[in-house]
Parts: sequence; structure tokens; C-alpha cells
Amino acid sequence: MKRGTRSILTILSICATLTAFGQDIYFSQFYVNPSLLNPAMSGNYQGSYRVFTQYRSQWGSILDKPIVDFAVGGDVVFDMTYHKRKYPDRVSANIIFSSDELGAFDFGTNGIQFAAAFHKSLNGDYHQYLSAGAQVGINTRNFIYEDIVFADQFNGVDAFDGVTAENRPENTFAYSDVNVGINYSMSTESIRWIQLGLSAQHIIQPNVSFYENIDDPTGIIQRNNPLLRRLNAIGSLEFDLNEYLRLIPRAIVSIQEAFTLVQAGSNVRIAVGQYGDQAVQLGAALRQVDNIDDGLAPTELQLLAGFEVQGLNVGLSYDVNIRSFSASGSRPGTFEISLSYIGNYETDELACPKF
Repeated sequence: MKRGTRSILTILSICATLTAFGQDIYFSQFYVNPSLLNPAMSGNYQGSYRVFTQYRSQWGSILDKPIVDFAVGGDVVFDMTYHKRKYPDRVSANIIFSSDELGAFDFGTNGIQFAAAFHKSLNGDYHQYLSAGAQVGINTRNFIYEDIVFADQFNGVDAFDGVTAENRPENTFAYSDVNVGINYSMSTESIRWIQLGLSAQHIIQPNVSFYENIDDPTGIIQRNNPLLRRLNAIGSLEFDLNEYLRLIPRAIVSIQEAFTLVQAGSNVRIAVGQYGDQAVQLGAALRQVDNIDDGLAPTELQLLAGFEVQGLNVGLSYDVNIRSFSASGSRPGTFEISLSYIGNYETDELACPKF
């Protein structure tokens, strides 16, 4: 009974995750790898290159296998010197490897995404840029049949060890995906960084059904399960409160068909190094997900601590479920860690590293 209960709970967790986050990989620290949501943010930072990695483990306290998300990648940016301007246009390229493992039956999605962006300089005095980017991805989805049994396998006594007559599909397939985005960014004397981006994911709505190519003479099986288009709006701001304190509010709104996700919060950066190249960050954010019964309602509180040393940034966050997950009153959490580094291949000076 215990094993069966855990299996049911795992399956329900998968359904809840797919419903809440629209079948997409998602990180609470979305600003570490923003091009995963908006390709126009590839290369949109004050530096020459960036490398990053993220790891997220969700609901490990109640699942035999937690839901795990992982990403690693990097981008580079180059100034276009076809004219003599103090703040020239820029181009950037980005690559991301990602993995989304949902635990039960080792169901997961793995992919590689390539992005390119053009950053048009609008005003040199204020470092204004309007960026446009596109991203192409190749993904695979798979699961393992080993732990799956069907009713016709029951031997009538004590085990499901018979042969099934179920019409089972292949347990892996590949599909391509296309995302586009735009972004506006600006830096002034009083504001270190402000940006607002809009993006659209899954433009071609790829079919992510395992049953697309299965032989079904009955015609009952639904062969098409399109990955729904997703619209994202991301905004962030950085400004100094004094010589040592910097406020960094961020927000994201994501809409995928009938589902909406909103996350908003702020970090406080506290400089501790003699030259401002070392700092700690503390922050909090609230996530709200559109719920069928209650509408847009708070679901998780995110707490974050970060460390910055000469361009190397480490972020640690823990998401606490605001609502109880089950009748037992348990409130499982989600742990996430990120590493990123922003460097410059033209000069040793680093400007405004972020995490």
C-alpha cells in the first residue's frame, strides 16, 4: 500500500507540475539564465562573455525521486565596429544544455538550444539598447517502461509478472522548437541597469505526444499533443541606495494558454570588498500560479542568499510552499543553486556582474 500510494503521489505531482508550469523547465532564479526564456537577453549584460549552470530539486521530501531541473551554458557578445561610435551595436550568441527529469518512470526532457541576438544602440549617453533574438532547440523526451505495470499483467495471486497486451508507444522521440524575443535595456548615472523584455516560446507548437507514430487501427488514440505557445514578460531594475547597498527588484509574468505564472521580488546587494568586487545578496520573492479553483493565488515563497567574488556569482534559494500539499499538511520545498561568471576578454575590468 505504501509503495502504491507513493506512485500515485508521484503521478499526481507530475500532473500538478505540468499544469502549473505549462510543460516547460523553470528556474526560480530565472535571471541567471534569462535567455532560456527570452533569446534577446543573450549577451545583454555589461561584459564580454558569461557562463552559467543551475540545478533545481523539487519536492524531494515527499517523492522517492525528486523533480530535477538542470541547465548549463554560456554566451558571448561582440561589438560591431563598422562605424566610429562610442557605443556601437552588438551581436551575441548563446548555447544552453537543459534537462528536466520528473522522477516517476524517469520521465524527462533533454535539449540543446542555440540563440543569436542583435543589440541596436539607441543612445550612447544612456547606454540604451533595443535587442531582438531568436532561438532554435532540439529536444528529446523519454521514459522507462521498467517500473510500469498494467492490469492484464496481474497473475491473480501476488504479482504483476504477466505479459501485457497494451499497445505501447516508443519510449523516446525528438522534436524541434523555436523561440523569439525582444528586450529594451538602459543604464544611466542614477540607475545602473533597467530592462524590460517580451518573448514568445514554442512558436511552431511542436507535437510532444508519444503516440504520434503508433499503429492504432481503432482510431481512438490521440496522436497530437501540441506544446502550447508561451508568452513571457520580464522586468528588472538595479540602483544604488548608498555606497554599499544596491536594490535589485525583478519580476516575470508568464502566460501559457489558460495558465498564468507571476513571480516578483527583490534582492539587496551588500558590498563587502574594498573595491566593491565582493558582495553578498539577500532576497525574497513571491510566486503565484493561476489555480482553477482560486484563480491567481500565492503558491510559493522564495528565499535567496548569494555571494559574489570578482565576477563569480553563487546563488542559493529555497522555495517554501505556502499551501499544504496534501491532507497530511506537508509543505514540501524546492532547493536551487546557481553558478555564473561574467568576464571581459578585452580588459580586466568587470562591470556589474549579476546573479
